[in-house]
Amino acid sequence: AMLRLLGCPPLLLTARGDVVTARIVVSCWPSADAEPPAAAGAGAAAGVAPPATLRNVLVVDDEEFVRAVTVCALEAESPGCEVVTAENGEQGIAVYLERRHEEPPQFDLILMDIQMPVLTGDLAVKQLRTLERQHGWPQTCILARSANTADADQDYYRRCGMDGCIPKCGNVAKQVLDALLIKRQRPDAFVRADRLPDHSR
Repeated sequence: AMLRLLGCPPLLLTARGDVVTARIVVSCWPSADAEPPAAAGAGAAAGVAPPATLRNVLVVDDEEFVRAVTVCALEAESPGCEVVTAENGEQGIAVYLERRHEEPPQFDLILMDIQMPVLTGDLAVKQLRTLERQHGWPQTCILARSANTADADQDYYRRCGMDGCIPKCGNVAKQVLDALLIKRQRPDAFVRADRLPDHSR
């Protein structure tokens, strides 16, 4: 009932161990206009610029309701996108490593909550960046999703290795698309939550 109030279409949830995958039952929602991909080789320090169309997204958040709404919004805004979820940083790392053995081998985007039990988002990102460096894997775009978006908080997320930050309130799908547009245009930039358009209404 709450998802209907938020304007989300019906969800089909499937579970595999501790990982829940949600799919939208209908496919009639309009898609956002795709931007052209960034030029090859741009922004080596920031890894690979995110693609114009999201195909695989990992959402890590300890609140089940937040995960469900995020899945709903992302798959509605980007039809054909598969959104996988995990409920803490430890599970998020496990899902990330499992995906390395599948096709495609990596996520286009990871949305990372910060304050979570077992393993917090900041520590999980540090471990993910270490794994990427050790194995020579392309750097995955990781956005913090947090209610704590003060300058000091965002500076800390950047030092942890994140590519940007979006707020917990507002339309998450539109926030993600805005953030990825910035990353495609400036792969080395840290996307700051206070620089994104206001999608709270």
